Amino acid sequence: GIRLVIFRDHHLGRQRYIQLAKELQHCCAQHQAICSFNMPLDWLETIDAAAVHLSSERLLSLRQRPVTVSGWLSASCHSMAELEQAAKIGVDFVLLSPVQPTSSHPDSKALGWEKFEQLVKNASMPVYALGGLSLGDLSKALKMGGQGVAGISAFF
Repeated sequence: GIRLVIFRDHHLGRQRYIQLAKELQHCCAQHQAICSFNMPLDWLETIDAAAVHLSSERLLSLRQRPVTVSGWLSASCHSMAELEQAAKIGVDFVLLSPVQPTSSHPDSKALGWEKFEQLVKNASMPVYALGGLSLGDLSKALKMGGQGVAGISAFF
């Protein structure tokens, strides 16, 4: 039932990332899922990406929506300032995190559901909850105004 996979690995070099990205694209296509890529934007010329995901750092460095992105554009956000930047450059949706403490980012302070709800109310695009969540948190995320949940370890 997973319909969107975001591929990120900040430790791979360009050639290996692109090789794995193409393999993942093929796998996602076989399962009717969209593959989004979190990578330097200048690497997009080598991949026909249906979706691109921006890290919060990359998001904050942009003044406008990248012209190289013709499909879905999403971003990782952790604050109202980042949500405002996402709206400014025309991001289609965001992942807001971490909602709960998470083992993948143990040093990050969790927002909690109350703060998540406040941020979502002020966001101008769809927001998915991320961080320390599972499919069991879907109804809570929807109740708090989110569009759904995303995860790393909860789904693998």
